Amino acid sequence: MGTEGLKVYVASRLENFAEVRVMYAVLRDVGLSVSYDWTRDGDVRGRGVLARREVSEKEIRAVRESDALVLLTPGGRGAHVELGAALALGIAIVVVGPVSGLEDPVFYSHPRVARVADAPQAVAFLLGLRAGR
Repeated sequence: MGTEGLKVYVASRLENFAEVRVMYAVLRDVGLSVSYDWTRDGDVRGRGVLARREVSEKEIRAVRESDALVLLTPGGRGAHVELGAALALGIAIVVVGPVSGLEDPVFYSHPRVARVADAPQAVAFLLGLRAGR
């Protein structure tokens, strides 16, 4: 991967939208790009099937177009679907934050998943990818 153009998808549960937006700003501050800002869609659970279908297609397309996926814990069902897509696509994955009990899915321990404590460690991981390490 080159020094520019690293695209990152940030997954989490809807209730973490403020933390996701902070992560977007941190990523952009270090020269990384965000593949899709799903927080702008808001809560689509009560919308019709067509609206939910459109958002789900946008989110999976964004994961597919990304070089890395950052999952902010706790993750929800949608974030875990996105994690699975990232694993299947072979893109880099970093899980950020504490996990325990039921909030520690088996796939967080997959050999291709890096686990870090906080956003600065996630950024260091991503910058390492960008540098080709």
